[in-house]
Amino acid sequence: MNRTLLSTLSAALLALCLGSGCEVDPADFPSQAELYGDVPDYREFDDHDEDYPGFVLRTPRGTIFTAKVEDGGILGLGIDLGRYRDPDDRAIRGVVFTQRVDLKVTDDRVSGVVSGTLPVDVTATREAGALRVRGRVRGRAVDYHLNKDRLAGTFGRCSYDLAGSGEHHYQGQLDCDGHSRRVRVRLPPELTRWSDPELGTALALLLGGP
Repeated sequence: MNRTLLSTLSAALLALCLGSGCEVDPADFPSQAELYGDVPDYREFDDHDEDYPGFVLRTPRGTIFTAKVEDGGILGLGIDLGRYRDPDDRAIRGVVFTQRVDLKVTDDRVSGVVSGTLPVDVTATREAGALRVRGRVRGRAVDYHLNKDRLAGTFGRCSYDLAGSGEHHYQGQLDCDGHSRRVRVRLPPELTRWSDPELGTALALLLGGP
């Protein structure tokens, strides 16, 4: 793994919280090979490269964090999430930024824990054509809305105010603990095939940082 990329991502997300660090039993989630058959490409793009088809977070330094999104889950640097859709086992399980994730999915809600003790409880509704996501992720308040023109709201200690800038692309301001910076985000269309609460929770995990 590219250590420079990992440290830059941490800075971009302003990961001032180290998580609980508690030890838990590993969740039952698929491996990278089981999800996709290979490991997606992680690399630094130049400023004009918009070709990566998955999730993209571009930092102010020009480094990009990427994650591959498919119906079966999300796979990226420090992320290995499996999406379970059996009638008797609707869940999201795996690892995000070294933290274990074990979440139950219902029609309008995602609930469970991160790192064994940090609560997740998220609901998603549609309001005036936008997805409205509210609740708690890693025990922190989440309240944001998303449509094709804007991605804005609170993700724990961080807040985003991003304007749509082309298909699936957003750019604007990220504020965390009194520090501000410009960021760019790409949301892949594959993520829109997830249910509203799954999509809302996945974004909160990705954009909220460790």
